[in-house]
Amino acid sequence: VLMTTALGAQNAEKLLNNITKAEAAAADEKKSQKVATWIKLGDTYYKAYQEIRGKVQEGWSVNDVMFTADKAPVSEKQVSVNGIPYYVQSFDFYDLYYNEAGIVAAVVVTKSLDGRDLLVQATNAYIKAAELDVKKSKYDNLKEKLISVRDALVNDGMYNYTVNDIEKAAINFENSLPCSENPVVNAVDTMIVYYTGITYNMLGNLPKAKQYFTKCMEMGYL
Repeated sequence: VLMTTALGAQNAEKLLNNITKAEAAAADEKKSQKVATWIKLGDTYYKAYQEIRGKVQEGWSVNDVMFTADKAPVSEKQVSVNGIPYYVQSFDFYDLYYNEAGIVAAVVVTKSLDGRDLLVQATNAYIKAAELDVKKSKYDNLKEKLISVRDALVNDGMYNYTVNDIEKAAINFENSLPCSENPVVNAVDTMIVYYTGITYNMLGNLPKAKQYFTKCMEMGYL
């Protein structure tokens, strides 16, 4: 366990160094005007997210995880969420929630590398790239990347909802919307807008809930 923890720390440091280099390029006066600079920055954030999240997917068995995970869990415990029992394995950056059948029901990211949301940072970088791409030569590529980030945010939101972290679910659902709303994608998922309203309503944040329910009605969903 000590060895895998040390290796995890080394990998985290490497990811942070990659982010620092990509951010330095984006801050450079000349390089900041290039579409490729911002795409690389977005890719660096997204790759870092993928690395800390791990490879485990919903539906995997305990054995699948054992043979695939490159780290040992930091801790393990039994919990109950809304009356449903789960066995939880905690890793450096995420928790795995197993149902009673021993199948992964949720992969919950618990912390980031530097305190920032890597998926939001990736979104912002890709959107900046799209703004600079006046010829729209990279639009197809950027559309694919924004959709990938959107899907990751929505999936995280669903997992947060599963384990009753409603606040984080609302934030992830909300953060996914700029990806869909951007002209590169231009395909807002009305159901996610609805989920955003639902989760904010559950939190008692009525102004936010009203904002997204109103948007649903304007889009013909309600």
